[in-house]
Amino acid sequence: MKINRGITIHYKNISNVLEDTTLKYIKNDSKFDNLSITFYVRRNADIFMSHGCADKNYREIDNSKYLHNFKLILVPGPWLKNKLINIGIEESKIACVGWPKLDPLFRELKSWIPNPQYKTVLWVPTHNWGIFKGHKTSISSYPGLFKYVKYINANLKGIKIVISTHPKNRKTKEPTLDKLVACDYVIADAGSTVYEAWALGKPVIFPDWIVKDNIIRNIPDSAEEYIYSNNIGYHASNINEFIKLLKRKLVIERDVKEFMEEYMPSKFNGVSGKAVYNEINKYFIIESMRDYNDPLNLYNIEYFNNKKSCGYSYIYMVIVILVILFIIKKSKFFY
Repeated sequence: MKINRGITIHYKNISNVLEDTTLKYIKNDSKFDNLSITFYVRRNADIFMSHGCADKNYREIDNSKYLHNFKLILVPGPWLKNKLINIGIEESKIACVGWPKLDPLFRELKSWIPNPQYKTVLWVPTHNWGIFKGHKTSISSYPGLFKYVKYINANLKGIKIVISTHPKNRKTKEPTLDKLVACDYVIADAGSTVYEAWALGKPVIFPDWIVKDNIIRNIPDSAEEYIYSNNIGYHASNINEFIKLLKRKLVIERDVKEFMEEYMPSKFNGVSGKAVYNEINKYFIIESMRDYNDPLNLYNIEYFNNKKSCGYSYIYMVIVILVILFIIKKSKFFY
């Protein structure tokens, strides 16, 4: 499969992680050699899956003009699928697959043991580059929360806040991965780490007094705006509430569970890469049938000249015939 990657080091590192997880079952399968995929909406490819699982209205930038160019769009779950349908994207072009980047983390999570001496809290803000990309104010808690984190680490016993800023805001460009497993709680704002933490069972604390108004103003109708407007998860309106939440025993509550089943369904947890394979394979079959002018003629010309795809082709032909027979049988039953 051809991959249209990002240019900067930060995006190359993300692409490497996504390729290892998203394309784990695909990249060595020769039947997909003529298909292309990208993780960046402005790039050209047959298939698109965003480099982040957050919404941020990223997929619809420039009035969604890029989305219409893709033949298949992969999203974490029904929430984003329905949003894209409502802005005019054909439902048949959108498939829900979860978030493959988390597949290896679910395996790591099984062996994680909390430290009984103190809580490890991971602060993972999104980048603050939005102020250079059209946002009037930043939707990131970085650097605004930094002074509070410094104070808490110096004065609050039993709590250790680990800082992992967005790769765009630091010299080392490796994405945050294992740290999400090795923590008790997460402090986040509007990035993918919100959903990644929740999927891994980590309660998320939102510093509303720093970012809420900016998020609602800058990314209206996004999943992040929905989270803040409906107070999904743990929200602190000031530093005192923030500290109280850090001291409490937090759990993933019902509001988060219900939202996540729509945004990133738990059925994909740990098997998202396989879901991607299934959806791309399904797309490949459908496209093969469209290219094949006479699907019932098993001796059609050029399609079978490719020896690599010959075995697959017979299987696809049989599937098509079975589907047609099933539809005919059903039609007779109902009518």
